[in-house]
Amino acid sequence: MNGVIFGTPDADIPNGLLSVSDYSGIPLNGIALFLLGAQGDLFGTMTTYGIGLTQLLGLSDYGGEWIGLVGTPTEFEMILAGGQGTMNADDWWQISFGSEEPIAGGYIPIGLNRAEFEGTIDMDVAKVQEILYTSPYALTSDFASIFMYGELSGSTLPAEEGAETTDWDDAYVAGLYDISEADAAAVRSWVADFMFDQVIGALLGFQYGGSAYITQPVDNWLFGWRDIIVADVVFEQPDNMALGWVSLETNETYFGSDSVTTGDYDVYVASTEGDDMGQRLRQGYINSDGRTL
Repeated sequence: MNGVIFGTPDADIPNGLLSVSDYSGIPLNGIALFLLGAQGDLFGTMTTYGIGLTQLLGLSDYGGEWIGLVGTPTEFEMILAGGQGTMNADDWWQISFGSEEPIAGGYIPIGLNRAEFEGTIDMDVAKVQEILYTSPYALTSDFASIFMYGELSGSTLPAEEGAETTDWDDAYVAGLYDISEADAAAVRSWVADFMFDQVIGALLGFQYGGSAYITQPVDNWLFGWRDIIVADVVFEQPDNMALGWVSLETNETYFGSDSVTTGDYDVYVASTEGDDMGQRLRQGYINSDGRTL
């Protein structure tokens, strides 16, 4: 029972239903690890926690309903926190994202009131929903990439080649969402400084063991290697061993090459067995559009 609630003794990251740990500066709840294990590896998760299948499924439903990922979200009785009515996980997140955390008070480190903005943002739920989910500029939509283009370049994305652009600044972002420039500064920081600089790298490290830098044999740089991040993020087929093969020359790793291109791709074919193992058999080029010359 202690392992299920507080985490198993040999876990590298606390994995109990009530445990919380710091992962690269980001709070990581043990319930998320439990549910990921239950979804991806039933037998392994049962072994880790020393529970049976019926117990695992019951705990998964219980935990999933509390955080709103399974079935009908569980409603928390606000009278327990001195309030009225009930609140589910989704309501809690939307309130906490834009203002004070409604149950324990204070501010969550993954909302707009983070870092130097703590205590300065008081945004209602309707506006939070617009920014995150419902407006044409929702950050959970494809617009997120356009938002980051603005953050990285300092200007808006041109509608077409040669089209005029304008400065990407607090005033522009405030106009997108009809919020104050102070609120816009917090939104920009949340996207660029938190999600882009912290969360994405931590997620890639947690999920794939990836990092911005990697040391490999020279042969891997020249002949290529399989990058599971490319296979999953680009092709959405992490288990397809034919996908995700990259080399230093292609600049196709997830972290990119700051838009520096090497033009057509060099292709090397080397022997992997027999007396000539390791020797280069032939060399050629493939156009960057994938068509062989």
